[in-house]
Amino acid sequence: MMYQINGIQQVGLGVTDAVAAYNWYSKHLGFNILVFDDVAQATLMTQYTGNQVVTRRALLAMNLQGGGGIEIWQKLTTVPLQKDTPIHVGDLGINAIKIRCYNVDAYYQYCIQHEIQLLTKVIINQTEKKHFYIHDLYGNVLEIIEDMYQYMPIRHQLTGGVMGVVIGVSNMQLALPFYKNMLGYTITTSEEHNMQLNVAGYTSGITHVHSVLLTKEEACTGPFGALLAPSVIELVQVLQGVPATIYAHRHWGDCGYIHVCFDVSGMQQFITHCNVHKHAFTVNSINGFDMGKASGHFGYNQDLDGTLIEYVETHKVPLAKKWGIYYTIKQQKKLQNLPKWLVKLFVLARVKVLKK
Repeated sequence: MMYQINGIQQVGLGVTDAVAAYNWYSKHLGFNILVFDDVAQATLMTQYTGNQVVTRRALLAMNLQGGGGIEIWQKLTTVPLQKDTPIHVGDLGINAIKIRCYNVDAYYQYCIQHEIQLLTKVIINQTEKKHFYIHDLYGNVLEIIEDMYQYMPIRHQLTGGVMGVVIGVSNMQLALPFYKNMLGYTITTSEEHNMQLNVAGYTSGITHVHSVLLTKEEACTGPFGALLAPSVIELVQVLQGVPATIYAHRHWGDCGYIHVCFDVSGMQQFITHCNVHKHAFTVNSINGFDMGKASGHFGYNQDLDGTLIEYVETHKVPLAKKWGIYYTIKQQKKLQNLPKWLVKLFVLARVKVLKK
């Protein structure tokens, strides 16, 4: 079987309180499908955790209107560290996540009514889409961006899931082959422009940047491809000054955006592809993983600036754990979308408010 990148499965988010984070994303952005809630030791991640095995709680929250999820991580062994300086646009790592929205103006008013911290007014981006920026409850930056894709329309819910990520890179020409050759994204726009940093919610001032928007042209393949929906990656290089590394002096699982995870079909073939392009996995679960009855094969590598990229091939997923409904993905079905009625069983895993 050939391999296929099916879209952004989730973005890892390190927090100090997993329950509070889940409830905020559930209430304000519709991430209320609790796929798993798991406590375990992260034994394979020691090279990124100071050579110490840490215990963590992980929750995967999805939004059935379409898009990637939020994988909320809380370190339990130690207190997760906050970044000690503000993030600037173009700092190396994940700067922000993009959330698809079906009515940007209405959601802007929702943010005002619910006292969500607004970082900009509604503006038009380089692809003529309305968008604006907010902070979550921990000060992470989210871009709310106009997009009409809906997998499962939900009444009165204005937002879908994760549509993409903004990643700071040190050298655009060196960075692009990783995202094009490894992940199969193509350039939609490429431009140099002045960016007022407080417009994107990081710091005040004006800087000159080169930004490239990459999209994935293929149809949404794989068992959950239609749910994960089309995705984008925006790379940003600062053209003046030296960018900081967001996770410098901190570890995997500390506060902020930890990684972006791609859903893969044909993991072994993809690992071979990574080796050929000299981006070998730094972490490889090999024999698989189990997370709250979900199981599969995961691995990590990193771009040229050290941003962590995760890959997951799902073998079994709990569609409705309470009722003992699980789905095992057969080899011959790994490149095909599951029937929509089957994926919609995730609605049985809806948890709007998670109790401590």
